Amino acid sequence: MLSLLFNTLLTAFPFLLPIVILLIAKKTGFRYKQQRPFFIASFVFYGLALAAFAAHAVSAGGGAQEFFRAYYGSPVEKTMLCYGGFLGQGLAVVALLFVVNWSTVELFFMKPGKQTAQTNKAEDKTESKIEATPEESRTETAQAESAATAQKSVEK
Repeated sequence: MLSLLFNTLLTAFPFLLPIVILLIAKKTGFRYKQQRPFFIASFVFYGLALAAFAAHAVSAGGGAQEFFRAYYGSPVEKTMLCYGGFLGQGLAVVALLFVVNWSTVELFFMKPGKQTAQTNKAEDKTESKIEATPEESRTETAQAESAATAQKSVEK
């Protein structure tokens, strides 16, 4: 039974992967507007990869079995369509890496001394955290008063 479940998951994986990625992206959203084109490009590349693997399977005459062999990297014969599928998978992964790591990629294109709006917001938040909050200032004042009171009582 477990073997059947595992084999079914392996069979459905090429088609479930983009759905899972889409659901995660929909739930988390995009922080930067530049992430959306890379996200769309990753789906286009992945779709082209699946189409290339399907065309490879048809041209090789292996059917669905050859499609899954090519998808998982062990086709019976390697054709240009199979390599095109590998290229599409690789480009989809690179596009997703740009989506996930856009804040790091943005640093490569910034001019020295120039800060983005996101960086400015982050600095403002840290500066406001550095300033004493009312609770912190109250506790510090109370500690100073209690120390002064204790010192006065020792002097008496």
